[in-house]
Amino acid sequence: MMYKIYLSLLLYCLIYAHTGQTQSAYAGAGFTQAIIDGTSIYTPSGVGISIFKDINFSDSKFSLINNLNTAFLYSELNQAFLPAYFASLSGSAALSYKLSLGNRFAINPFLGPFGSWVSGMKSDLILNEAETVDFFRYGFKVGLIVDIKISKNFGLRLVPWSGQYGNEYYRQGFIELAISID
Repeated sequence: MMYKIYLSLLLYCLIYAHTGQTQSAYAGAGFTQAIIDGTSIYTPSGVGISIFKDINFSDSKFSLINNLNTAFLYSELNQAFLPAYFASLSGSAALSYKLSLGNRFAINPFLGPFGSWVSGMKSDLILNEAETVDFFRYGFKVGLIVDIKISKNFGLRLVPWSGQYGNEYYRQGFIELAISID
């Protein structure tokens, strides 16, 4: 029942929260790593691809950062003995506070709910057989964004740290670089 509330809130923020005055969009990619279960045996890493859509509230340093992310993960640990491959699709709507450092630089810490669907294959430790996984996780996403405005129509977004902290020991972290697509 709780995941339905999170999913409803997340969908509302992603779809209907267009009350802002100015908007900007970014697309990028980077490194990601996840903890799939509480045992930490499966900590796959890989590449993540993200789209960011910012909605800046009028006359405020607050903004809503909508993020759609897909990640392709694999486990290098004992690849021949315990192979694991996963794909995740997640969305988040985070509230951000902009700390401006001049006209070209801004630091944006953010926090908000996320929902993530994970699908993949992992090996069973005892039976040495492949097991498919398919689940939905929800929780909170927290992180830091550094925006660098190169020119009027071009900007860079560096995400040096972003983490999803979800139910049932689910964790996923991102380090990304994105460009503005205004």
